[in-house]
Amino acid sequence: MKTIIKMRFVLIITPFMLLQVYCNKHVATREINYNAEEVIKCLNCDVKDLQFEEADMLFQDMEIVKLETSNSCLIGTIEQIEVVDNDIFIFDNHKNIFRFSKKDGTFLNKIGVKGQGPGEYIGIRGFSIDKKLNVISVVNITKMEIITYDFQGNHISSQKVPTEVFGNISYAVYTQDGSMFINNHMYLEPFVAYTLFHLDNKKTQDIFTYEFFGKRDYMMSFSTHPIAEFEDGLHFIMPVEHVVYEYKRGNIRAQYDIEIPWKLVDREQVAKNENPLLVGAPWVAMNTNTFSGFNAIFQTKNKMLLNFTDPQAKQSFILIDKETKEGTYYHYSTHPYGKNPFLKVLGCTEEYFISGLHINTINDWRLNSKTIKNVKNKALQDVLNHISLEDNPYIIFYK
Repeated sequence: MKTIIKMRFVLIITPFMLLQVYCNKHVATREINYNAEEVIKCLNCDVKDLQFEEADMLFQDMEIVKLETSNSCLIGTIEQIEVVDNDIFIFDNHKNIFRFSKKDGTFLNKIGVKGQGPGEYIGIRGFSIDKKLNVISVVNITKMEIITYDFQGNHISSQKVPTEVFGNISYAVYTQDGSMFINNHMYLEPFVAYTLFHLDNKKTQDIFTYEFFGKRDYMMSFSTHPIAEFEDGLHFIMPVEHVVYEYKRGNIRAQYDIEIPWKLVDREQVAKNENPLLVGAPWVAMNTNTFSGFNAIFQTKNKMLLNFTDPQAKQSFILIDKETKEGTYYHYSTHPYGKNPFLKVLGCTEEYFISGLHINTINDWRLNSKTIKNVKNKALQDVLNHISLEDNPYIIFYK
Protein backbone atom coordinates (compact mmCIF):
# COMPACT_ATOMS: atom_id res chain seq x y z
CA MET A 1 0.00 0.00 0.00
CA LYS A 2 1.37 3.36 -0.98
CA THR A 3 1.85 5.86 1.82
CA ILE A 4 2.10 9.62 1.45
CA ILE A 5 3.54 11.52 4.39
CA LYS A 6 2.51 15.13 4.28
CA MET A 7 4.70 18.20 4.71
CA ARG A 8 5.08 19.50 8.28
CA PHE A 9 6.69 22.94 8.42
CA VAL A 10 7.49 25.72 6.00
CA LEU A 11 8.52 29.36 6.24
CA ILE A 12 6.69 32.02 4.25
CA ILE A 13 8.83 35.05 3.47
CA THR A 14 7.39 38.25 2.03
CA PRO A 15 9.42 41.06 0.46
CA PHE A 16 8.28 43.36 3.30
CA MET A 17 9.74 40.98 5.91
CA LEU A 18 13.05 40.89 4.09
CA LEU A 19 13.39 44.65 4.42
CA GLN A 20 13.21 44.41 8.21
CA VAL A 21 16.21 42.13 8.74
CA TYR A 22 19.85 43.24 9.20
CA CYS A 23 23.06 41.27 8.87
CA ASN A 24 23.93 41.39 12.56
CA LYS A 25 20.39 40.52 13.71
CA HIS A 26 19.10 37.32 12.18
CA VAL A 27 15.37 36.86 12.55
CA ALA A 28 14.50 33.51 14.16
CA THR A 29 13.00 31.04 11.74
CA ARG A 30 9.21 31.30 11.78
CA GLU A 31 7.60 27.96 10.98
CA ILE A 32 3.91 27.36 10.35
CA ASN A 33 1.92 24.30 9.34
CA TYR A 34 1.64 24.18 5.59
CA ASN A 35 0.86 21.31 3.22
CA ALA A 36 2.81 20.86 0.01
CA GLU A 37 0.70 21.99 -2.92
CA GLU A 38 1.53 19.04 -5.17
CA VAL A 39 2.12 15.33 -4.56
CA ILE A 40 4.56 13.38 -6.71
CA LYS A 41 3.09 9.93 -7.37
CA CYS A 42 5.69 7.20 -7.75
CA LEU A 43 5.22 4.40 -10.25
CA ASN A 44 7.22 1.72 -8.40
CA CYS A 45 6.78 2.64 -4.77
CA ASP A 46 5.13 -0.44 -3.23
CA VAL A 47 7.62 -1.90 -0.72
CA LYS A 48 5.98 -5.36 -0.95
CA ASP A 49 6.89 -5.56 -4.62
CA LEU A 50 9.72 -3.06 -4.84
CA GLN A 51 11.56 -3.16 -8.14
CA PHE A 52 14.45 -0.74 -8.61
CA GLU A 53 15.94 -1.16 -12.06
CA GLU A 54 19.44 -0.03 -12.93
CA ALA A 55 19.11 3.09 -15.03
CA ASP A 56 20.58 1.83 -18.31
CA MET A 57 18.96 3.33 -21.41
CA LEU A 58 17.09 5.89 -19.34
CA PHE A 59 18.55 8.59 -21.58
CA GLN A 60 19.03 8.15 -25.31
CA ASP A 61 21.74 10.77 -25.75
CA MET A 62 25.00 10.15 -23.87
CA GLU A 63 27.97 12.39 -24.71
CA ILE A 64 31.40 11.77 -23.16
CA VAL A 65 33.90 14.64 -22.95
CA LYS A 66 37.54 13.84 -22.21
CA LEU A 67 39.10 16.64 -20.19
CA GLU A 68 42.59 17.70 -21.15
CA THR A 69 45.29 16.44 -18.80
CA SER A 70 48.37 18.52 -18.05
CA ASN A 71 50.37 19.69 -15.05
CA SER A 72 48.31 22.89 -15.05
CA CYS A 73 44.94 21.18 -14.63
CA LEU A 74 45.27 17.95 -12.67
CA ILE A 75 41.88 17.30 -11.06
CA GLY A 76 41.31 15.42 -7.81
CA THR A 77 37.89 14.19 -6.73
CA ILE A 78 35.17 16.32 -8.33
CA GLU A 79 33.03 18.14 -5.75
CA GLN A 80 31.08 20.50 -8.02
CA ILE A 81 30.34 20.78 -11.76
CA GLU A 82 28.65 23.77 -13.37
CA VAL A 83 28.16 24.37 -17.09
CA VAL A 84 27.46 27.74 -18.69
CA ASP A 85 27.07 27.78 -22.47
CA ASN A 86 30.26 26.10 -23.79
CA ASP A 87 32.21 26.25 -20.52
CA ILE A 88 32.62 23.49 -17.92
CA PHE A 89 33.64 24.66 -14.42
CA ILE A 90 34.96 22.05 -12.00
CA PHE A 91 35.74 22.40 -8.29
CA ASP A 92 37.78 19.55 -6.79
CA ASN A 93 38.80 18.34 -3.35
CA HIS A 94 42.11 20.22 -3.65
CA LYS A 95 40.00 23.42 -3.69
CA ASN A 96 40.87 24.45 -7.24
CA ILE A 97 38.38 25.77 -9.81
CA PHE A 98 39.10 24.79 -13.43
CA ARG A 99 37.48 25.94 -16.66
CA PHE A 100 37.34 23.59 -19.66
CA SER A 101 35.73 23.75 -23.08
CA LYS A 102 32.57 21.63 -23.32
CA LYS A 103 33.19 21.22 -27.05
CA ASP A 104 36.41 19.21 -26.80
CA GLY A 105 37.56 19.24 -23.16
CA THR A 106 40.38 21.73 -23.73
CA PHE A 107 41.70 23.30 -20.53
CA LEU A 108 41.11 27.06 -20.67
CA ASN A 109 42.18 28.47 -17.31
CA LYS A 110 41.96 28.32 -13.53
CA ILE A 111 39.68 30.68 -11.63
CA GLY A 112 41.64 32.84 -9.23
CA VAL A 113 44.78 31.97 -7.29
CA LYS A 114 45.27 30.35 -3.89
CA GLY A 115 46.91 32.62 -1.35
CA GLN A 116 46.47 35.34 1.25
CA GLY A 117 47.01 38.30 -1.07
CA PRO A 118 44.42 40.63 -2.60
CA GLY A 119 42.06 38.73 -4.87
CA GLU A 120 43.42 35.37 -3.67
CA TYR A 121 41.55 32.76 -1.66
CA ILE A 122 42.07 30.05 0.95
CA GLY A 123 39.47 27.80 2.52
CA ILE A 124 36.73 28.04 -0.10
CA ARG A 125 33.96 25.43 -0.15
CA GLY A 126 32.72 25.83 -3.68
CA PHE A 127 31.69 28.57 -6.08
CA SER A 128 28.60 30.37 -7.38
CA ILE A 129 27.98 31.64 -10.91
CA ASP A 130 25.95 34.74 -11.69
CA LYS A 131 24.68 33.78 -15.15
CA LYS A 132 23.34 37.25 -15.85
CA LEU A 133 26.74 38.89 -15.39
CA ASN A 134 28.89 35.85 -16.33
CA VAL A 135 30.99 36.08 -13.20
CA ILE A 136 32.12 33.53 -10.59
CA SER A 137 32.13 34.20 -6.87
CA VAL A 138 33.82 32.34 -4.01
CA VAL A 139 33.65 32.97 -0.28
CA ASN A 140 37.12 33.32 1.21
CA ILE A 141 36.52 31.86 4.67
CA THR A 142 39.81 33.12 6.13
CA LYS A 143 39.05 36.77 5.25
CA MET A 144 35.25 36.60 5.24
CA GLU A 145 34.86 38.18 1.82
CA ILE A 146 33.17 37.37 -1.47
CA ILE A 147 35.75 37.40 -4.26
CA THR A 148 34.43 37.78 -7.79
CA TYR A 149 36.21 36.73 -11.00
CA ASP A 150 35.43 36.80 -14.69
CA PHE A 151 35.35 33.52 -16.62
CA GLN A 152 38.99 34.01 -17.61
CA GLY A 153 39.92 33.87 -13.94
CA ASN A 154 40.73 37.57 -13.53
CA HIS A 155 39.93 39.23 -10.21
CA ILE A 156 37.07 41.75 -10.42
CA SER A 157 36.23 42.67 -6.83
CA SER A 158 36.35 41.64 -3.16
CA GLN A 159 33.49 42.39 -0.78
CA LYS A 160 33.56 41.94 3.00
CA VAL A 161 30.69 39.84 4.38
CA PRO A 162 29.34 39.19 7.90
CA THR A 163 31.08 36.32 9.68
CA GLU A 164 27.83 35.11 11.19
CA VAL A 165 26.34 34.72 7.70
CA PHE A 166 29.19 32.90 5.95
CA GLY A 167 31.02 31.13 8.76
CA ASN A 168 29.23 27.80 8.19
CA ILE A 169 28.61 28.07 4.44
CA SER A 170 28.41 24.77 2.56
CA TYR A 171 26.78 25.62 -0.79
CA ALA A 172 25.36 28.78 -2.39
CA VAL A 173 23.71 30.01 -5.58
CA TYR A 174 22.60 33.39 -6.90
CA THR A 175 18.87 34.09 -7.07
CA GLN A 176 17.04 35.91 -9.86
CA ASP A 177 16.67 38.96 -7.62
CA GLY A 178 20.44 39.26 -7.09
CA SER A 179 20.65 37.73 -3.62
CA MET A 180 22.67 34.72 -2.54
CA PHE A 181 20.80 31.65 -1.29
CA ILE A 182 23.09 29.78 1.12
CA ASN A 183 23.02 26.28 2.57
CA ASN A 184 24.95 25.97 5.83
CA HIS A 185 26.81 23.08 7.40
CA MET A 186 25.19 21.31 10.32
CA TYR A 187 27.14 22.41 13.34
CA LEU A 188 26.41 24.35 16.54
CA GLU A 189 23.82 26.95 17.42
CA PRO A 190 21.95 28.75 15.89
CA PHE A 191 21.46 25.61 13.70
CA VAL A 192 20.52 27.73 10.65
CA ALA A 193 19.94 25.52 7.61
CA TYR A 194 19.57 28.17 4.88
CA THR A 195 20.29 31.88 4.69
CA LEU A 196 19.10 34.41 2.13
CA PHE A 197 21.73 37.15 1.86
CA HIS A 198 21.16 40.45 0.02
CA LEU A 199 24.59 41.45 -1.27
CA ASP A 200 23.80 45.10 -1.94
CA ASN A 201 22.42 46.02 1.46
CA LYS A 202 23.89 43.15 3.52
CA LYS A 203 20.52 42.09 4.88
CA THR A 204 19.78 38.46 5.73
CA GLN A 205 16.94 36.09 6.48
CA ASP A 206 17.29 32.72 8.22
CA ILE A 207 15.33 29.84 6.70
CA PHE A 208 14.73 26.58 8.62
CA THR A 209 16.96 25.05 11.28
CA TYR A 210 18.84 21.82 11.97
CA GLU A 211 17.85 22.03 15.62
CA PHE A 212 16.34 18.55 15.80
CA PHE A 213 19.80 17.04 15.15
CA GLY A 214 21.20 18.64 18.30
CA LYS A 215 24.73 19.92 18.84
CA ARG A 216 27.62 18.26 17.03
CA ASP A 217 31.33 18.66 17.58
CA TYR A 218 32.03 18.38 13.85
CA MET A 219 30.87 20.31 10.80
CA MET A 220 28.87 18.26 8.30
CA SER A 221 27.04 18.85 5.01
CA PHE A 222 23.84 16.84 4.63
CA SER A 223 23.90 17.33 0.84
CA THR A 224 26.46 17.70 -1.90
CA HIS A 225 23.97 19.69 -4.01
CA PRO A 226 20.99 20.86 -1.89
CA ILE A 227 19.79 23.61 -4.26
CA ALA A 228 18.71 23.36 -7.91
CA GLU A 229 17.98 26.35 -10.11
CA PHE A 230 15.09 26.63 -12.54
CA GLU A 231 13.98 29.39 -14.88
CA ASP A 232 12.89 31.98 -12.32
CA GLY A 233 13.55 30.40 -8.95
CA LEU A 234 15.17 27.68 -6.84
CA HIS A 235 14.21 24.29 -5.47
CA PHE A 236 15.88 23.03 -2.31
CA ILE A 237 15.73 20.13 0.16
CA MET A 238 16.13 19.46 3.87
CA PRO A 239 17.63 16.40 5.62
CA VAL A 240 15.41 13.49 6.70
CA GLU A 241 12.46 14.77 4.66
CA HIS A 242 10.79 13.94 1.36
CA VAL A 243 9.61 17.46 0.54
CA VAL A 244 10.97 19.79 -2.14
CA TYR A 245 10.75 23.50 -1.32
CA GLU A 246 10.56 26.40 -3.76
CA TYR A 247 12.06 29.87 -3.49
CA LYS A 248 10.74 32.43 -5.97
CA ARG A 249 10.82 36.23 -5.80
CA GLY A 250 11.18 36.37 -2.02
CA ASN A 251 8.58 33.71 -1.23
CA ILE A 252 9.12 30.19 0.04
CA ARG A 253 6.66 27.32 -0.07
CA ALA A 254 6.61 23.54 0.14
CA GLN A 255 5.95 22.64 -3.49
CA TYR A 256 6.30 18.86 -3.81
CA ASP A 257 5.50 16.10 -1.33
CA ILE A 258 7.22 13.02 -2.78
CA GLU A 259 5.87 9.54 -2.23
CA ILE A 260 8.60 7.33 -0.75
CA PRO A 261 9.06 3.54 -0.79
CA TRP A 262 9.87 3.17 2.91
CA LYS A 263 8.76 4.71 6.15
CA LEU A 264 10.70 7.87 6.99
CA VAL A 265 13.58 7.35 9.42
CA ASP A 266 12.89 8.32 13.04
CA ARG A 267 14.43 11.73 13.73
CA GLU A 268 14.99 11.03 17.41
CA GLN A 269 17.06 7.96 16.54
CA VAL A 270 19.09 10.03 14.10
CA ALA A 271 19.68 12.75 16.70
CA LYS A 272 20.94 10.19 19.23
CA ASN A 273 23.26 8.44 16.77
CA GLU A 274 26.90 9.57 16.93
CA ASN A 275 27.93 8.24 13.53
CA PRO A 276 29.37 11.28 11.68
CA LEU A 277 28.31 10.03 8.24
CA LEU A 278 25.60 12.52 7.25
CA VAL A 279 24.76 12.82 10.97
CA GLY A 280 23.94 9.13 11.08
CA ALA A 281 20.73 9.19 9.01
CA PRO A 282 21.78 6.53 6.43
CA TRP A 283 23.27 4.42 9.23
CA VAL A 284 20.03 4.44 11.19
CA ALA A 285 18.03 3.82 7.99
CA MET A 286 20.12 0.76 7.15
CA ASN A 287 19.41 -0.74 10.55
CA THR A 288 15.70 0.04 10.55
CA ASN A 289 14.91 -0.39 6.83
CA THR A 290 13.67 3.18 6.61
CA PHE A 291 14.21 6.16 4.30
CA SER A 292 16.92 8.65 5.32
CA GLY A 293 15.89 11.49 2.99
CA PHE A 294 17.26 12.96 -0.22
CA ASN A 295 20.88 14.13 -0.29
CA ALA A 296 21.06 16.05 -3.59
CA ILE A 297 18.68 17.69 -6.05
CA PHE A 298 19.17 18.44 -9.76
CA GLN A 299 16.80 19.47 -12.52
CA THR A 300 16.57 20.09 -16.22
CA LYS A 301 13.73 22.00 -17.87
CA ASN A 302 11.40 18.99 -17.77
CA LYS A 303 12.86 16.58 -15.21
CA MET A 304 13.83 16.65 -11.54
CA LEU A 305 16.29 14.16 -10.06
CA LEU A 306 16.88 13.52 -6.36
CA ASN A 307 19.76 11.37 -5.09
CA PHE A 308 19.49 9.21 -1.99
CA THR A 309 21.09 6.18 -0.36
CA ASP A 310 18.69 3.25 -0.01
CA PRO A 311 18.60 1.05 3.14
CA GLN A 312 20.96 -1.42 1.41
CA ALA A 313 23.49 1.42 0.96
CA LYS A 314 23.06 1.54 -2.82
CA GLN A 315 23.37 4.85 -4.64
CA SER A 316 19.90 5.53 -5.97
CA PHE A 317 17.66 8.30 -7.28
CA ILE A 318 14.12 9.20 -8.21
CA LEU A 319 13.50 10.77 -11.63
CA ILE A 320 10.41 13.00 -11.76
CA ASP A 321 8.49 14.26 -14.77
CA LYS A 322 7.57 17.80 -13.75
CA GLU A 323 4.63 17.91 -16.18
CA THR A 324 2.86 14.67 -15.18
CA LYS A 325 3.98 14.89 -11.50
CA GLU A 326 5.06 11.24 -11.62
CA GLY A 327 8.36 9.70 -10.59
CA THR A 328 10.22 6.40 -10.78
CA TYR A 329 12.92 5.08 -8.46
CA TYR A 330 16.16 3.67 -9.89
CA HIS A 331 19.57 2.38 -8.88
CA TYR A 332 22.51 4.04 -10.62
CA SER A 333 24.38 1.81 -13.08
CA THR A 334 27.18 -0.17 -11.45
CA HIS A 335 28.63 -1.65 -14.64
CA PRO A 336 29.37 -0.42 -18.19
CA TYR A 337 27.43 -3.08 -20.10
CA GLY A 338 24.18 -1.24 -20.69
CA LYS A 339 23.85 0.69 -23.92
CA ASN A 340 23.82 3.99 -22.00
CA PRO A 341 24.85 3.29 -18.38
CA PHE A 342 23.70 6.08 -16.07
CA LEU A 343 26.27 7.13 -13.45
CA LYS A 344 25.77 9.27 -10.34
CA VAL A 345 24.71 12.81 -11.24
CA LEU A 346 26.96 15.66 -10.10
CA GLY A 347 25.54 18.61 -12.04
CA CYS A 348 22.87 19.74 -14.50
CA THR A 349 21.80 22.32 -17.06
CA GLU A 350 18.39 23.03 -18.59
CA GLU A 351 19.08 20.27 -21.11
CA TYR A 352 21.45 17.79 -19.46
CA PHE A 353 22.19 15.82 -16.34
CA ILE A 354 25.95 15.62 -15.83
CA SER A 355 28.05 12.82 -14.34
CA GLY A 356 31.75 12.43 -13.72
CA LEU A 357 33.67 9.28 -14.67
CA HIS A 358 36.83 8.99 -12.59
CA ILE A 359 39.85 7.21 -13.95
CA ASN A 360 39.83 4.73 -11.04
CA THR A 361 36.35 3.56 -11.99
CA ILE A 362 37.33 3.21 -15.63
CA ASN A 363 40.46 1.28 -14.70
CA ASP A 364 38.48 -1.11 -12.49
CA TRP A 365 36.22 -1.88 -15.43
CA ARG A 366 39.19 -2.23 -17.75
CA LEU A 367 40.94 -4.77 -15.50
CA ASN A 368 38.08 -7.19 -16.17
CA SER A 369 39.07 -8.83 -19.45
CA LYS A 370 35.41 -9.33 -20.41
CA THR A 371 34.46 -5.72 -19.90
CA ILE A 372 35.60 -4.00 -23.08
CA LYS A 373 34.15 -6.48 -25.55
CA ASN A 374 30.80 -6.48 -23.74
CA VAL A 375 30.44 -2.69 -23.60
CA LYS A 376 27.64 -1.69 -25.96
CA ASN A 377 28.21 2.07 -25.93
CA LYS A 378 30.85 2.81 -28.58
CA ALA A 379 32.03 6.06 -27.00
CA LEU A 380 32.53 4.34 -23.64
CA GLN A 381 34.26 1.40 -25.31
CA ASP A 382 36.67 3.85 -26.95
CA VAL A 383 37.41 5.40 -23.54
CA LEU A 384 38.20 1.98 -22.06
CA ASN A 385 40.52 1.19 -24.95
CA HIS A 386 42.57 4.37 -24.69
CA ILE A 387 42.67 5.50 -21.05
CA SER A 388 45.81 6.27 -19.13
CA LEU A 389 46.10 6.17 -15.34
CA GLU A 390 47.26 9.79 -15.48
CA ASP A 391 44.13 11.02 -17.27
CA ASN A 392 41.75 13.56 -15.77
CA PRO A 393 38.14 12.44 -15.15
CA TYR A 394 35.74 12.23 -18.06
CA ILE A 395 32.49 14.20 -18.05
CA ILE A 396 29.25 12.60 -19.27
CA PHE A 397 26.22 14.58 -20.48
CA TYR A 398 22.85 12.79 -20.51
CA LYS A 399 19.87 14.16 -22.43
